[in-house]
Amino acid sequence: MTPSYSSQPFSNQTLTRADLISLINVSLSVGETRFARRLALAWLSNFPGDLAVSLLHAQSFLQEQQPRQALPLLEILCEKDPEYS
Repeated sequence: MTPSYSSQPFSNQTLTRADLISLINVSLSVGETRFARRLALAWLSNFPGDLAVSLLHAQSFLQEQQPRQALPLLEILCEKDPEYS
């Protein structure tokens, strides 16, 4: 008997914002920057105003030594909330 797998095995489960942020932080701490960025982008596609996740997105670029990609994201953060300055 061959098991069948859904293309979205966790589609009926939700991820809390706190769990997402933890998962992104762990991904960054172990050097999985692409995974962290994919998580952040997936979240931001649904919640574009989430500044904390936007910061983690920018940090993923900085960790990969890509400041040109991070800078526009950081500038937007600073414009939206001066506490990020």
